[in-house]
Amino acid sequence: MVFCSKKKALTDDDLQAHYGQTWIWAAIDSETRLIICFLVGDRTLESCREFLRELSSRVDNIPMFTSDELPHYKTVLGEIYSEEIPEAKSGKRGRPRKPERVIDPELDYATVHKTRENGKVTKVEKRIVYGDEKRIEEKIAKGPGKKINTSYIERFNGTVRQHDGHLRRKSQTFAK
Repeated sequence: MVFCSKKKALTDDDLQAHYGQTWIWAAIDSETRLIICFLVGDRTLESCREFLRELSSRVDNIPMFTSDELPHYKTVLGEIYSEEIPEAKSGKRGRPRKPERVIDPELDYATVHKTRENGKVTKVEKRIVYGDEKRIEEKIAKGPGKKINTSYIERFNGTVRQHDGHLRRKSQTFAK
C-alpha cells in the first residue's frame, strides 16, 4: 500500500503541454520607468500584434523600440509603422502588381542578442533593425541607459516574478 510517492520530474514537453505558455507583454518608458501598457497572452504573432497596436495607440510619436530577437516584433512594427504605395498601372493585361510597403523612416528599432554558456551571459550583441544608426545613438545618449539594452524590462519581469507566486519557476511558495 503506497500512501505517497515522489513526484517525477516533468520534461519541457510535459510542462508545455500541461501548463501552456503564457507571456506577459509589457512596454516601459525608460526615462520615467512607467509601464505604458501590458498584455497577458501567448507568445504568438497575434498577441504581439494586439500588444503593439495598443501601445501605438497610447503614444503620440514613434518611440524607439528595443527588444529581444523575437521575430514577431519586426513583422508587426513593419505593419504598423508603414504605408502601402500602390504600383502604377502598366496598361498590360493580367493581375496588377502588389502595392509596395514602405517603412516609416522615423521608426527606430534595435534588438539585443545574448549568447549564454552554462547559464551565464557571455556575449551581448546589439543590432539595429529599423532606423538610422546616428539618430538611434543620439536618442540613447539623451536617455538614462546610454546604450541599447533591455535591462528595465528584465528588472520588471524579475520583480513581478518575485512578488507573484504564480509566475515563479520551481518555487515552494503558496500562490493564493
